[in-house]
Amino acid sequence: MAIGDIWLLALYMSGGAAALLTWRRMRWPDEWARYLSFGAVLLLMCALNRLFYAADYLLPGARFDEWPFFANAPEVAVFKGEVITVLGTLFTVLSWSLAGGMHMSPSVLMDRRHASVPVLVVIYLMSLIGMAASQWSPLAAAKFGELLPTLLGLGIVSAFLLPMVKFGSGSARLAAVSVLSAPFVILAAGTGMKENMILAVLPAALLAWRAFRHPVLRAGMLLAGLLALAILTSYVNFFRTEVWQGDSDAATGFVVQNFVDEVQKVGVGESVAKGLEGFVGRSNASVHRGWAVSIADEQQFYPRLVFSPMVYVFIPRMLWPEKPLIRQGWEYSGVVFGQQYITWSESSTAAGFYTSLYLGYGWLAFGFGAVLVGVLLAGMTKMAQRFGGAFAAGLYIFAMLPFMLRLDETWAVGALSGPVITLAYVLAIVGFARMLAVVMLPLRRSGAGVR
Repeated sequence: MAIGDIWLLALYMSGGAAALLTWRRMRWPDEWARYLSFGAVLLLMCALNRLFYAADYLLPGARFDEWPFFANAPEVAVFKGEVITVLGTLFTVLSWSLAGGMHMSPSVLMDRRHASVPVLVVIYLMSLIGMAASQWSPLAAAKFGELLPTLLGLGIVSAFLLPMVKFGSGSARLAAVSVLSAPFVILAAGTGMKENMILAVLPAALLAWRAFRHPVLRAGMLLAGLLALAILTSYVNFFRTEVWQGDSDAATGFVVQNFVDEVQKVGVGESVAKGLEGFVGRSNASVHRGWAVSIADEQQFYPRLVFSPMVYVFIPRMLWPEKPLIRQGWEYSGVVFGQQYITWSESSTAAGFYTSLYLGYGWLAFGFGAVLVGVLLAGMTKMAQRFGGAFAAGLYIFAMLPFMLRLDETWAVGALSGPVITLAYVLAIVGFARMLAVVMLPLRRSGAGVR
């Protein structure tokens, strides 16, 4: 990057600082809400992403010469896209807070008055079955939409909460969480999605962070986490090349073994370096957001592409078999690269949530959409508490973690429908688990009597 483009580094740093300062100044109800509530995750991810963007700038990574179409001022588009994204994040968090979202903390699940061990056990088992089924039949799993991500989130939460409720010491909790999370790590390794693997190890990482508070130990954990992300990215790239592009149905263990052999062949240092560079490069979406802004400013808005699926997203396909497929990323690829591109490619292109709102109808759509998502999340959390109690509300907050981590890659239809659909799934899963738990308890009691 030329010296004259150092403004981009300053832009990333100021955006991350704004998110981090907002996070620090907000009055979180407790330590759990400070890190795991909806608003906290959005702000922390916004700051962390800017750190990765700055690293990509220094490597260097994607630049304006990679622009896929002519733009009068790509630098202005990137600047505007970053401002829209950071402001949108702040608007969403503040509207969520003002709508009462901060009053419900994830810590409610750590309260033994609300935590139900039998229900958590049932949810844990249901999640394992769901994840395994997704491996056996990926096509069938795709038809369930948000159900499997919701089950994954709830299963990982159960793996985290069960030791928290049953054990008092930190070491026992960490050991139990590591054991309970292991099946999800194995299953996530077969998905080729690094987000799934990160979520699977998150409970153990969180407990380790809380258990070891010495600055030197925490610095070591941060370094280990960075190395793990690098190796994880290398594995994901290897998995996708071998399985997805190779159209292979090889077992996960076989793919892992081939990856280990490949690492030994090229060297751990080179694998880590390539993985880290790949992770940082793929994390930098600022140029992609610039594409959306430049299209809106220099060509036209695309309200039909961005907003029209909201009309029919909630209609079940069983009632409307001919319901159009919602493939906004694929359609957007045609806008960016030309319609001839999507005639042979299935690739989807992300516009960024907040910049896609701007692509839809400018500043008005951006402001309204950013505020609406925050209000919607707060409202859905209140509904979870009203219809399922504090236990269901706490589970809903955790179940939204995958959504929160990927909000900026989501289109408007997913951002506005995802919280509603996830709430319906959480209430259904919790209700079903409670019924099974009631059935299981008499069986346990009768068995104890027999013995």
